[in-house]
Amino acid sequence: LGASLGLSFVPGFVEPAGSTGQSGFELGFSQTGALLKVDADEWATVGTQATSSPPRLLSISTLTLRKGFGGSLEIGMQASYLAGSQILALGAQVRFGLIDGIDYAPDLGVRAWGSRLVGTSDMDLSMVGADALLSKSIGVAGMVKVQPFFSYGVVMIHQTSGVVDFKPDLEDPKDPTADDGVFHTVKLQ
Repeated sequence: LGASLGLSFVPGFVEPAGSTGQSGFELGFSQTGALLKVDADEWATVGTQATSSPPRLLSISTLTLRKGFGGSLEIGMQASYLAGSQILALGAQVRFGLIDGIDYAPDLGVRAWGSRLVGTSDMDLSMVGADALLSKSIGVAGMVKVQPFFSYGVVMIHQTSGVVDFKPDLEDPKDPTADDGVFHTVKLQ
């Protein structure tokens, strides 16, 4: 579950590789969906009690702020919320444009980022990663700008958990801790 949830909160590449410039900033909102493939026992909630299937699609809303500092350098932060939960991921990123703003060449940039989940007391989940970003702005009929882009990156996830009662309504009176357990630990993989 930790790896699946961590990958769901990876900040998406939803803007061009070029920087915002020295005096520029950008405030953006994105909505993403992440397909989830886990067993019911791995996604035990108050509603399912591990007796019904977990959701197949996670809906994540993200608010992002980027600020340019000149020299094609910018920093940013993001907050991502998992719909129907109390889980929020807070993160930061730094970007640098290796090729930025040349008319006849694509923009090429690199990004390093980190993010951590808050709002879940039973799981400690952190993600870090780096990306290479490539995009090109193409004018169409002098009125529309099309910006195809490509991103390739690496993600490392660190997840641990405390003891979780996976089926609190189905306790065995002889051994109430029989259904307790921990999520599988993931160490920066």
